[in-house]
Amino acid sequence: QIQDDVLDAFAPPEVLGKIGTDIEDAKCSWLVCKALELASPEQKEVLVAHYGKHDPEGVEKVKALYRELGLESLYADYEEEQKKACDELIAGIEPESFQDLFKFLLG
Repeated sequence: QIQDDVLDAFAPPEVLGKIGTDIEDAKCSWLVCKALELASPEQKEVLVAHYGKHDPEGVEKVKALYRELGLESLYADYEEEQKKACDELIAGIEPESFQDLFKFLLG
């Protein structure tokens, strides 16, 4: 789900296959939760003023704030940490032949 949130905000429509509207629809996404966690009082004012509004200029301000907070990079770090945790769990599965199945399922 987190990956979908990030793609919704940052992927071009031709890659995503649609125009992302999580910001306009005031979705409780990982991005907005993380932004609220990290934002200064002034940055929170930007979110309050523009999140959940159907205004292209406001949506861009929210996306600019996400970029300013480095949320794409934080997501990449989070994704890598989760991959390592999964790999460690898979490495402990017995019988060992099942490890390939889990690796396949996780793609």
